[in-house]
Amino acid sequence: MTRAPDFFLIGAMRAGTTTLHHTLGSHPDVFLPDAEQFFFDGDDFVEHAEDFRGPDGRWRPVRFDDPARRTRWHAAFDGAGDARVVGEDSTTYLTSTKAPARIAAELPDARIVVSLRDPVARAWSHYWHMVRSGRMLLRFEDALLSQRGTLLHRSRYAPALRRWLKHVPRERLHVLIFESFVADPQAELDRLSAFLGLDPPLRHAALPADTRHRHQARLPARPALQQAASFLRRLPAPWRPLPLIADPTRRGPRGPAVRLLEALAGREVRQGTPDMHPETMALLQGVLGDDNAGLDSLIGQPLQPWWPWFEDGRPV
Repeated sequence: MTRAPDFFLIGAMRAGTTTLHHTLGSHPDVFLPDAEQFFFDGDDFVEHAEDFRGPDGRWRPVRFDDPARRTRWHAAFDGAGDARVVGEDSTTYLTSTKAPARIAAELPDARIVVSLRDPVARAWSHYWHMVRSGRMLLRFEDALLSQRGTLLHRSRYAPALRRWLKHVPRERLHVLIFESFVADPQAELDRLSAFLGLDPPLRHAALPADTRHRHQARLPARPALQQAASFLRRLPAPWRPLPLIADPTRRGPRGPAVRLLEALAGREVRQGTPDMHPETMALLQGVLGDDNAGLDSLIGQPLQPWWPWFEDGRPV
C-alpha cells in the first residue's frame, strides 16, 4: 500500500532541521525519506528557479500535475514498511505560496512542524552556508543588495505562518524554537514527541555523534580562496577551462584547479560564524523585526527570551 506523510517538517532552513531529520529518523516508529522531496512546491519558481532550467541552459516547464513527479514522490515512501508515523521534510514549504493549500487539500489531517531561529542569525548562517558550498561570491553586505530575496525571504516567518494558518488549524502546527532546542534539546523533543504521538519519545542522546548537529558550521578558513573556486565553477561552459571539468549546474565533478583552491581554502569547525558588522546587524534587526511583527502572538509563546533584540509590540 502506498504511504503518504502523516507530518511535514517545513523549515526554517538553517534552523536545526537537519538535526531534527536525523533525530526523527532514528526513532523506531518513524520513517522519513533521506532527501527533501519538494513535491508540493516544485513548480514554485520563487523557491526552485534552478529546476526550471535544463542541462542545456534553456528554460523548461515544471508542472505540479506531472504524473511522473507524483510517481517519484510516492516512491520516496516505499521504504516506510510498518512505520507508525511517516514524515517528509522539505524546508522550502515554510515560505512557499503553493505548498500550504495543496498539503491541506490532499492530506487534511497532516501535522506541520516548524523550527524557527533568530531571523538575523538564520540569514547570516544561510550566507555562510552558501559561501562554503560554492554558491556565494560576494561579501555579506553586497549579497544583501544583490540577493536580498535569497537571504531574507526565509527569515520572514510571520507572513509565512499566517499563510499556513489559513489552511491548517493551529492545533496541528507545532513551533519549535531553535535556541530553546540548543539549550535543552530533550525538553523540546519531549514536546515534539507528544505532538506527533510518539511513545517512547524521541531521544537526542541516542543519536550517533557523527549525525548529531550534522550542519555544524564548517567554514572556509580562507573565504577568498573558496570564493575564487566558486567563481571558476560558475563560469559559463564556453569560458570554462577544460581542466576544471565543472558542470554548468555546479552539480558535476570539480576539476583539479577547483579542488586545489578549495583545499587551500581549508575548512575549520567553529562554534558559530564570524561576527556580523554591528551596523549591518542593527539594520537587519529593524527590517526583520518589522517583517515578523506579531510573531509572538501568532505562535503563542514569547520570543524575547531567545531573541533579546526582538520586540513583539509592533502591530500585526
